[in-house]
Amino acid sequence: MDYRKIADLVLEKAEARFDEAEVFIESSEALSIEYYNRDLDTYEISEEAGFSITVRRGDLWAETYSENISEDLIDQMLDILEENLAVAEVKPNKSLYKPDANETLHELPSKKAVDLEPQAFLDICRTLAEKTLNLTDQVRVVSSSVSAEKGTTLIKNSLGLDRASSYGYTLVFNYVVMAQDDVMENGLSLRVMKDSDDLNLDEMAHEAVSKAQENFGAKSLASGTYKVVLDRKVVASLMSAFASSLSADQVQKGMSLLQGKLGQKIGSNIISLKDDPLHPEAARNKNFDGEGVPIKPTYLIRDGVLENYFYDIETAAKAGVNRKGNSLRSYKGSRGPGATCLVLESKTETKSLEELFRDMGEGFYITSLQGLHSGLNQVSGDFSLPAQGFLIKDGKKDRPVNQVTVAGNLLELLDHITTVGSDADFCMANHIMSSVLVDKLQVAGEEA
Repeated sequence: MDYRKIADLVLEKAEARFDEAEVFIESSEALSIEYYNRDLDTYEISEEAGFSITVRRGDLWAETYSENISEDLIDQMLDILEENLAVAEVKPNKSLYKPDANETLHELPSKKAVDLEPQAFLDICRTLAEKTLNLTDQVRVVSSSVSAEKGTTLIKNSLGLDRASSYGYTLVFNYVVMAQDDVMENGLSLRVMKDSDDLNLDEMAHEAVSKAQENFGAKSLASGTYKVVLDRKVVASLMSAFASSLSADQVQKGMSLLQGKLGQKIGSNIISLKDDPLHPEAARNKNFDGEGVPIKPTYLIRDGVLENYFYDIETAAKAGVNRKGNSLRSYKGSRGPGATCLVLESKTETKSLEELFRDMGEGFYITSLQGLHSGLNQVSGDFSLPAQGFLIKDGKKDRPVNQVTVAGNLLELLDHITTVGSDADFCMANHIMSSVLVDKLQVAGEEA
C-alpha cells in the first residue's frame, strides 16, 4: 500500500476543514518462533498497521485513529474530528512540529538479522534447544525462541514535516528449567541478533544452564545492612521503573519524586544516565520521535545531578524549555514523553563483575528483584522487594540466596553507588546497563 499517497490525501482534505493537520502511520510485521524441548511449539507471523489524524482549530485539538488504512475512511474520520472538536478542551501549549529548513537526521545502525529467511530462525531455535538439552540430564524444559520485528513509521503535517523511517530487531531467548532432587530452578540467556554470524549458540546454551545450576541450594540471609552488587538486569529493571519519574508530564502533574529537583544532586557523582535511541547495541533505534522532532542523546543525570526530564512538545512548552525529542507515540492515540534507550555511564574507571565482588569483600550479589510494579512507590521512591542472588564472602560467590527482601529508597540507592561495572550490555526494556556496587542496602531475611 502507498502510505504516502494516503498521507497526502488526508492532509489535502483536512487542510480544507481545519487550521492545521497531521497524519501518523505505522505498520509492522512480527515473527515468533519457539521450540519447546525438541518440538516446534510456536510459529506465528503477524501484521499490524494503522493511522491517526490530528487536527487543530484555534486552541482546540482533536485526534482519531483507525486500525485499517484506507482512503474510504478519511472523510468519516474527519467528520469524527469535527464532533470531537465540539467538546474538546483548550490546549494552548500543544503544537505540531515545524522542521527547520537545514535539519538533518542521524543515520540508524544496521540490523541485518531481521531480513533473514524464516527457515534460518527455525534452525537457530532448533539447534539452540538441542545443544541445551544435550548439556546435562538435569534439564527438564527448554524453551528456545526468536522474536523478530520490522516496521515503518511515516509522519507528515501541514507545517512541512515529512518524515519516514524503518526499524528492525531480532531477539533470541533460551530459557531452561532444571531439576535436582525435588527442587526446580530456571535460567535464561538473551541476545540481540544483528546478523547471521554474531550468535554463539553454544555460549547461550551454557549460560542458561549455568544460571539454573548455580541457584540450587539457595537459602535466606540474616537481616542486616549489606554492601550489594546489583546485576545489570536488576539495574535495568530499576531504571525502567525510575523512567516514569523522569517524565515531564508526571512532574507537571505532581506525581514524580523528582519534582522541583532540576539542577540538584540526586545520585552518586560518578554516575550519569542518558537516553540514547541511536545506541548501536539497542534493539530498536530511532532518529526522530513520535512528533517528528530529531533525536539526539539526552543526559537526564550527569555526574549525579538531575539535568533534564523527558519532554514532548506540549510539556516542553509548559516548562519553557527547548524540545528534546522524547515523545513516545502509537497511532492508537497514546502519547507522552518517555525513555527509548537508557544508558548508564560512569566518570570513573569501570570494573569487571569479579572486581566488584573483590571490592565488596563481604555482601550480597542481587541477580533478581520481584514485584517492582507493586513494591516501588513512584512518588516517594521507597521500595520493598523480594530478591534473589548470592552471598559474597572473601570477594567470591559463596552460595545462592533466596527468601529475602531488600528495602530502601531509589534516590538513596543511586547516591550510594560507588563503582559501575564494565559489563554494559543490552537488557530488556531496551536499555544498556551495567552492574553496580552499592555501599549499603537494608536486607530482611532469616539465616537458615
